[in-house]
Amino acid sequence: MGDTRRAHELVGRSRAESERQGAHHERAEADLATIEILVRERRADAALDALGRLLADDAARAALDAFAPMVQRLRGVALVQQGDRPGGRAVLAGALAAARSDDNTYAVALLLDQLAEVDAPQDPAGAARARAEASALFRTLGVVRPARCPV
Repeated sequence: MGDTRRAHELVGRSRAESERQGAHHERAEADLATIEILVRERRADAALDALGRLLADDAARAALDAFAPMVQRLRGVALVQQGDRPGGRAVLAGALAAARSDDNTYAVALLLDQLAEVDAPQDPAGAARARAEASALFRTLGVVRPARCPV
């Protein structure tokens, strides 16, 4: 998983600089990076709290449209980590449908890969199909090692 302490430090610096410059889009991106780190650390409660604060921030919310698939992926995984597998899976599936509709290939691949992780215990065959589709998309995009959050 790497050194998340260092990741928090670097992202925190980036957020502070974005805040200083009034760069709302970059600040929102830094906040999402922090939330992703929290999800990777399996700190779902903290991640969902931070996500709630971010979504309540009017200046940040305007910048979040470009990050909608990421927001929903992190929310879905955090819900699964909290024990709400059906709720988290529903969020991920909805985000996947939206990403497909938007022709966002990278988001589709990430969401398929994450859904495969969520579905593997109950539906190994479905998870294998999702992972195969994700792998094919990642290859097309040149992604060697996709970022996957633990469930």
